[in-house]
Amino acid sequence: MQKIRRCHEDRWDFDHKDGAIWPMRVSIGGEFYGFCPGKVMRDPGVQELFKMMLVSVETGQLYVTGAIADQPDWFIDLLAWFTPLYDRIKFENKVRAVVGDGKLAKAAQGAVRTPKRNGR
Repeated sequence: MQKIRRCHEDRWDFDHKDGAIWPMRVSIGGEFYGFCPGKVMRDPGVQELFKMMLVSVETGQLYVTGAIADQPDWFIDLLAWFTPLYDRIKFENKVRAVVGDGKLAKAAQGAVRTPKRNGR
């Protein structure tokens, strides 16, 4: 699978010209990515950046002391897309925990019903 997804190549910008799987989704209905999702697990810098963004969103703390205008441009750029995506994923997980993911309902729709016996 890693060979197909080109996980060990030093690129983050694969697109349809690089193969039919690009850009790829990490989950059904999720965002499209131009790199192997497993690649981020091997990059300590990306892991640290993710943790920092996560803590910032959860605590409401910014990267440096001051207002949003005092933050580095790279931080504002990341925060602008990370925050709504993270909030959406959290919300979807909460909804799924309460109402389910619909898989049981879909399975029940296709199930063969046993005929009733003796009028029961």
